[in-house]
This record gives sequence, structure tokens and C-alpha cells, in this order.
Amino acid sequence: MGKRRPGIRAHRYPEIVASTDGRLHDMLAAAAAAASQDVIAGYAMLFGGHDPKHRAATNAEPWTRIDSFGPAFFTKFLYFTTSGALILDNVLAKKVKALSKIPYLVQTNG
Repeated sequence: MGKRRPGIRAHRYPEIVASTDGRLHDMLAAAAAAASQDVIAGYAMLFGGHDPKHRAATNAEPWTRIDSFGPAFFTKFLYFTTSGALILDNVLAKKVKALSKIPYLVQTNG
């Protein structure tokens, strides 16, 4: 049997937990609750607002923006906790931006 390399993301979990000052569970629960009523509201909670030019700082209420927990991570969280949520990783974001011409979805260089 070959050795399996640990996931690239596994090392980030302690950083994410530490960045929330012990509020990770509550922040994720609030985002999931918002998303259960309106998927876009869940995305906005974790993104730090609806306006990409004026995002809230991490841990700034009423939003649940978490340091080191960007769209590639939080859209997966919403996908598994909320009916109708979609995953938006860097590859998909580039494709959507190219097709839709929506600014600020992803930087041109990724």
C-alpha cells in the first residue's frame, strides 16, 4: 500500500479555528441558518456582505466572514449544508466570470 499524502487544506484548519476566537461553530451556524432561508444570504454572510467593494472585515458582525475561509471553502460548506447552494471554486469562478462578465467574481489572474 502506498502512502497517502495529507490534503493540502488540512494544515489550514487550525488557522481557521484560531481566527474566529472560539466562535467558528456559531459563525457557521449563523451562515447556514441564513442560507436555509435564502442561499444568497448565506453566501453574503460568509463573504462579508453583498458588495465586493465594501466587504466587512473578518469576524465583524453581523456578517460571518472568516479569515482563511474564502469562497472555495465556504461554498463547499454551504453546498453540504444547504439545499440549492453551489460550489464556486477558482476554476468555476473563472468560467462564470468569462461567460457572464460579472466583475469582482474572481481576479483575472485567479
